[in-house]
Amino acid sequence: MIMRRLKIYLTVVASFGFLLLIPKLSYAASSTNGGLICGSSNINLSTLEDITKNNVPAGKAYLKLNYHTSPINLSLYINNYNDNQCSFIGSVSVNPNVWVYVGNIVNSSNDVIVQGIGVGAAPYQAATQLLIVPNNQCVPTSDCNVSYGGMNGVLQLDDSNILSGATDQIAIYGLQPISGVGVKSVNYYADSQKSLLYTSKTLGHFNRNYLDGGIHAIQSQIKLVNNQTIFTTQTIDMGVDWTGTLFLKSLIYKNSGSAAIFIIVGVSALILVILLALARFIYKRHQADKFHGLNSYHHDDLPKIDDDTDIFVSK
Repeated sequence: MIMRRLKIYLTVVASFGFLLLIPKLSYAASSTNGGLICGSSNINLSTLEDITKNNVPAGKAYLKLNYHTSPINLSLYINNYNDNQCSFIGSVSVNPNVWVYVGNIVNSSNDVIVQGIGVGAAPYQAATQLLIVPNNQCVPTSDCNVSYGGMNGVLQLDDSNILSGATDQIAIYGLQPISGVGVKSVNYYADSQKSLLYTSKTLGHFNRNYLDGGIHAIQSQIKLVNNQTIFTTQTIDMGVDWTGTLFLKSLIYKNSGSAAIFIIVGVSALILVILLALARFIYKRHQADKFHGLNSYHHDDLPKIDDDTDIFVSK
């Protein structure tokens, strides 16, 4: 009797579990309709999924591989669990060198899915990168080139606009606005040197007092109020520094504060030593000419000349 009841109970449980699986099977057969499974059901495709803390912004979507390999055909989906909707954004051949436009995201969500043959995530590294550009801020190729404050630069992809985690399968960047956003600070560098020349609270012309003679490549790192960063470059020709004044001025500006005092004192002492050495040289030269030169030769035994006849008259 007990065994019979047990068999009936197991049969009911198995039937109930089968009924639960029916909706999932039907969802798997559809790639873009609503359901718990979003994307193609092709078993040959690899699927990467990233669920961000906040929804990705609406805008134009661009894909790029995060490692060097041959181009791979990728498909992008935005899955919305709350609305039970899976949006197919587009399919495109993606490479690691440039951003490739894949489609426009209209209905935003925090669930991003990328599918493709042979695409796989390395440990602790994203396999693909997704860049979402709202308001046509740029048309990215290898970088996102923008114009700000009358200067052309590159909008950096960093912690200020990344939406995914450091070890997620998809590195997702959602750009923030730059138009009308104020400047927090500007850092200036020169000639690809890592050392900072100076910092300013406003964006303006580069202070040339920091440069010596010659041609210089200037880099400015513009930090906006929303923490996004724009990196600009320009070339400045300071000409030939014949007198060395540009070098001394740049040395003082680069080493402001107490270090500048030591530089000024040192340069002044060097100039004084040079002037003293030059005066000493001139004095010795004058003394040598006085006692050993042609001006010091006088002969008392020269014959006198008769002014009337121009004849030498001996004593």
